[in-house]
Amino acid sequence: MARQSLFSRIFWFGVGGGLSVAINATLYFLLQDWLGWPKSSALAVSLVVVTTIFAIWNYRINFRTDRGFRECMVRYLGAVAFCYALNYSAALTGINQLGHTRWLELSVLASVQVLVSGVKFFLYHHWVYPHAPTHPAPR
Repeated sequence: MARQSLFSRIFWFGVGGGLSVAINATLYFLLQDWLGWPKSSALAVSLVVVTTIFAIWNYRINFRTDRGFRECMVRYLGAVAFCYALNYSAALTGINQLGHTRWLELSVLASVQVLVSGVKFFLYHHWVYPHAPTHPAPR
């Protein structure tokens, strides 16, 4: 597999991030409006769905690597758990403190996802799906 450039990773991360914010916000508001769920439950479920969808996105499109998913899985699960907890706690705190209207709730959801995405990109690029080849280059 050809090495993926940093620009390509940043580009696809941005595309995925936009889709992620849209899916997260849509599910969050639908769960509240249609099912009457509390904000905390709607946020938890929307983030689980987005995390699941973008697990496949990140491995197949955004952070292509020669390494098998099993090799990356433990690091990926650690990074996802950390970023999920960070996203959930910051978003729920922000929504409870600032989310007095739909627009403010949407602003909090998007802002937190964008901020956490910086941490996520760093972890994915350098730790979960590193560029380094799995085997040393022949001499």
